[in-house]
Formats: sequence, C-alpha cells, structure tokens
Amino acid sequence: MSLRFARSTGPALLALVVSVTPGAALVNALVGGTAGALTPPGHSGPALSLVDQSPWVMPGQPYRLEVAAGPGTPPGAVVEVTVYDKLTSHSGFAQTLSSTPSGDPLDHTAPLALSSLPKGQDGGVVVAVGVETSSDAGSSDTPALNLNCTSETDACAGVYPVVVSLQRPSGGGPLGRFTTYLTYVEAQSNERLQFAWVVPASTPVSFTAATDPARALATPARAAINALAGLAQSLHSNDSVPVTVEAVPQTLQSLQAVRGPGAPSAKEAVSTFGSLSTDQQLHQFPPLPYVSVDAGALAGVSTELAAQMHEGASTTHNAGVTTDPGPRTWIANGTVGSGLDTGLSFLKAHRLQVHRLVLPDTDVAPLNSGANSGRTSSSPFTLALGHGATVLAAASNTEVAAHFTDDTADPAIEVSRILADLALIHFEAPNLDEARGIVVVPPAGWTPQSTFDNELLAGLAGNPNIEATTLDGYFSAVQPAGASGSTRRLASGGAGPTLSASLAHQISTARLRLSAFDSAAPTHPPVLSQLDNALLASQSTSLTASAQVDGVANFERLLTGQLSLIDLSSNRTITLTARTGAIPITILSNAPYTVTGTLVVTGNKFEFLAPGSVRRGVVLNHPTTPVRIQAQARTSGDLPLVATFKSPQGGLVVAHAELTVRSTATSAVGIVLTALALAVLLAWWARTWRAGRKSSRSARETRG
Repeated sequence: MSLRFARSTGPALLALVVSVTPGAALVNALVGGTAGALTPPGHSGPALSLVDQSPWVMPGQPYRLEVAAGPGTPPGAVVEVTVYDKLTSHSGFAQTLSSTPSGDPLDHTAPLALSSLPKGQDGGVVVAVGVETSSDAGSSDTPALNLNCTSETDACAGVYPVVVSLQRPSGGGPLGRFTTYLTYVEAQSNERLQFAWVVPASTPVSFTAATDPARALATPARAAINALAGLAQSLHSNDSVPVTVEAVPQTLQSLQAVRGPGAPSAKEAVSTFGSLSTDQQLHQFPPLPYVSVDAGALAGVSTELAAQMHEGASTTHNAGVTTDPGPRTWIANGTVGSGLDTGLSFLKAHRLQVHRLVLPDTDVAPLNSGANSGRTSSSPFTLALGHGATVLAAASNTEVAAHFTDDTADPAIEVSRILADLALIHFEAPNLDEARGIVVVPPAGWTPQSTFDNELLAGLAGNPNIEATTLDGYFSAVQPAGASGSTRRLASGGAGPTLSASLAHQISTARLRLSAFDSAAPTHPPVLSQLDNALLASQSTSLTASAQVDGVANFERLLTGQLSLIDLSSNRTITLTARTGAIPITILSNAPYTVTGTLVVTGNKFEFLAPGSVRRGVVLNHPTTPVRIQAQARTSGDLPLVATFKSPQGGLVVAHAELTVRSTATSAVGIVLTALALAVLLAWWARTWRAGRKSSRSARETRG
C-alpha cells in the first residue's frame, strides 16, 4: 500500500479511489459494532476493508481512499460515501471506533455502481468525489460532499468521520462498511504538534536447550527477521521523518547470529540500522540495556542494571550501531513502580545517570484541573521519585498507542486512526505560540509491518498539523509544564513490577558464581560473555515470571556444563608405599581455554607437609596437570582424602573429588610391637622345647 497525492488547482476534491478486488484476502476494518466491515452470510472474509488513504486534505488537494471488496461481491454492487460532522472531543472520536458516528450526516454521495467506474492503477475502480465548503458549493463537476462550513473563517479545519459502505444493487442494507477519517486543513499550522514516535526494534527473548553457551539464546523466527528488515528499510526509504529507534542490543546480536536462508535479511537489517544511526538528529538510537528490563523491578538486584547497560553498550557497538551521546533517556515500556527511584539512583552511582524518563501516562498522577483542562497532556514535567529525587519526564500517550494494535490485519485502518487522533490533539489548541507535543511508545508485543510502517511514515512526512521528531527533539522543542503541572508524582495504588525474593536471590547467586568463574578464566574467552548474556536475558520484561526463573536455571545449566570440563584424577585410589611421601593428584581439563584456581586437599588421617595442602595459582593449560602433595599417613590402610579445585576468589567449586589413599607402610611402633611379640613367642617356644626334652630324659632314666 502506498500514499498517492493527486495535485489539483481547482476546488478541493475528495478523490475516492475504490479498488474492488474480488477474492482478495481481507480482514474486518473494525471489529464489532456497526462501524466494522460487515461479512455476508456464507463468506469467511469481510465484504469491504480499507487498503490505503491520503492522511489529510488541503484546498486544491484530493483525498484518496482505496478499498477492497471481499469474495462473492454481487454484480451491480454500489459504493456510497457518507461524511459526518467534525469531531470536537476524544470521547466522540472513541465512539466512532466501535460504532457508526453519532449525529446526522453532513452529506453523502449517490450510490455509484462499481461496474460503471473507471479502473484505478491497482486494478480497482476510482471514484472522484469533490469536497466542498459552503463558500464553493456547486463548483465541482463531479459528485461532491459538502462539509457545511465556511473556509474563510478556518471553521472547516478538523477531523471528519467518513463511512464507506458497499451495498447491494437492490437495496436491503450494506454488504460491508467501515469508518475512516478525513482530516481537512485550511493551511499549514505555524506551530505543529511535536510527535515523538518511539519505534521498537526488538524480538522476544527465547532460550534453547543447547549445551553450548554460544547457542543458548534462540535466533529470531523468519517472520520476525523479515519484520525487522522491513522496518529498517521503511525507515531508510522515509528518511526525512525523524523517529527514535529503540534497537534492543540482544536483538541486534541475535540478528547477527542468524544462519541459513534468513541470514542475508538479518544482516541487512543490522547494517541498515547502523547506517541510520549515523545521524542522531534524524534517527535517534538511545543507549539501552542488553534486554528490555524494568529499573524498579531490578532495584533489589541493582548490580544487574549496571551489567545490563554495560553489556548493552558493548553489544550495540559490536553491531555497528551508534547510540546517542547526549543526555541519557530511560524508556519505560510498561508499568513502573516505587522501586524506580532505587534503580535510577543506582545507575547514577555507577556513572550511568538517567537525565530524562519516558513512562506511560497511566503511571503518572492526573494533572490538577486548570487552564489546560480538556487538553491532552503534552509537556515534559518534573517527576518526584521520593527521598527528594526528581527527574525530567514525559508521559507516553497510551490512548494513541492503543491504535497500533487495534486491527493488525488492516494496517491502513490503524494508521488512519493514529493520524486522526494526532490531528484531533493538534486541533485542541491549534494557534498557541508555544509548542505542544506527545510521545508514543507502541504497546508491548507490537510487531513492525512494512505496510503499516510506510503508511505512517508517509502520513507524517510534510504533515501540516504534525511534526515528527525524536525524543531529543521533543524535549528541546516542548517546554516543561508551568507551575500548575511542573511537578508530578507516580500514580498511587500500584507497586509496579517486582521480582520475587526467591528470583532476586537466584539472580544474585548466579551473578556471584559467574564473577568467580570469570576470575578462573584469565584469558577472558568468549564463553564468559555468552554466559553473561544468558543471565542478563533471563531478566527480560518479555518473559513471564516463571520464564525468568527458567532462564536463570538455564544459565546454571550452562555454567555447570563449563565446570564439568574440569575433573580431578580419574583414578580415585592412590597407593602410598611409604609412611611419608607425595600424593599425586592429576587435574584433567577439556576446556578450550586456560583455567586457573586453587587446589585444596583435606584428610584427617594425614599430616600435610610443606608447602602444605593448599596450592594457589594452579594453571590448567594442558589436558592433564599433575600436582603432588607431600603428606605423612597417620596410619596404614585405606584412608579418605578430599580434593577440591576452586576459583581464585574461592567462591566457586570448579571440581571436587573424594579419593582413597591406600597406605601399605608399617610404622615404627608396629615394628617394635611385632618384634616383642616374636620375642615372647620365641621365649615361650624355647621354654616349651626345653621342658619337653627334660621330661623325655626323666622318662628314659626311669625305664632304665
């Protein structure tokens, strides 16, 4: 779908391009309510849906609208276009999202037979409908709609609901219909609404069952790769429209790791993001944590926030993407809580100070009623965080953001609603001297779609009411609120996301174990970063609480796999033939990197001789590393011995074994006792022998 503007020097025309393509894949333009596209009985798709439209109409410009008809459209079907009075409130706009606009129509066209209309460039049919005001009524030679206003007084400017319906030739009600919007602009505003669109470029975190830490995080699915590649290309093609790109570092990393058929698209996406990031005034790339996290939820394990930011910076740099060097802005993609103060304070203590904050407007206490009552909140403000801490903040507009996922199968409807809502906010106070603006962060789970991206970007380019800008541009152009709204607080009634005490403890323990393992691998092999990434990824807000627990368990499994590469002597029985000697212990290593640590040997049946039973600085850079421990056995027999190889810091057991030392040596005491026993035995034997000989001699004498 593309936006097409047909220039005209005559009266303002509403050029309705109706592309009727039987058999096209269509989805309801509005789900539920009479404003939605109707589906005839026996047909699976809607009878009519929006494909494309011009985002605004100015005098001398046509309004172009393209629709598609569903399968089974009967011959002789007709199209009718109805325009309603312009909207004056957001409640009125909300009513049109789910039902036919209220009030009587301003005007409507006569039924126009599809078969009699010329074909358009996309194979449909074209209907040109003039848009007239009271001052130029009757000036058009084509079918016309009258807005019933006087253009000279600027009373015509505004957002008008338009209902397009497809009807049977014999009457009896519409086959299908939808509501879209006509934004009529008399002239470009002197002070356009500043619109900062934060564009997420991310994929959900997913873990694999691989034992290799390099493959612990799943690469994106082919559909996600194509979506991000399309987004990058859309931003490149519409490079006159400033936006803020929230390029999550782990997503960039996962795109670089893609292999197979999706690799070219993935690498092209990363390359394009890198090119876009060279001009931060046009495409702002704020520094981000490795994965999307909640600063308040991680406040209990605050060391992780610094780790997230440092790894995020490194990963983004390795992907060739430049980040904004200016004031740091933290973008909260979901509900925040009271722990936000602790999280931001921790970042400040680690020289990662957050200068500006963007958070959902639902998380900020409402403004006091006053001069701005009835207007959409549009200015930055000072947010009080507690303990005297404050931060400059902007409230992202969740009502406009909701349109990003209103009807994902019909992106033209989504875009029409977004642009109409933005125009309506502008028309709340169109002639102020100071700039007004809003920030919009799409809801969690929003996925880029090329058709949507191109439509919205094209609708922002040169828009007479809306000026697209980056977050930096918004904070620079829109002045903070006045005294009545200069300081605001977080909304009460919700603590925001938190980590359970159990999960926080598991993360802290895992971090300590990883730090200890880091000290045992002095050459800093890639596996350290891979394990770190697995632990950081487990904290992603894209994961449920149970999935976060599984993520930490996955990290522990990967770390255990690395530790299993180190083993102590496979021969668990050692023979010691002398009372004093060297006990040989062999450390086996299958690790493809050098490991250092401390060998500790314990056993209460031994007395360990110099240099002792603790050997520090043992270096494992060969498959086998022998270590000899001088010891003296206290006794003979099978004697237990425990050998432990620890990290240099001592906080991680790398390998552990229970050995048996078979002592065959005899002690001096044993020898003496044995000698005495033999002497006693010999003495007894001698006495017995002499007594026997004497008895024999006496017996012979008696017989003789």
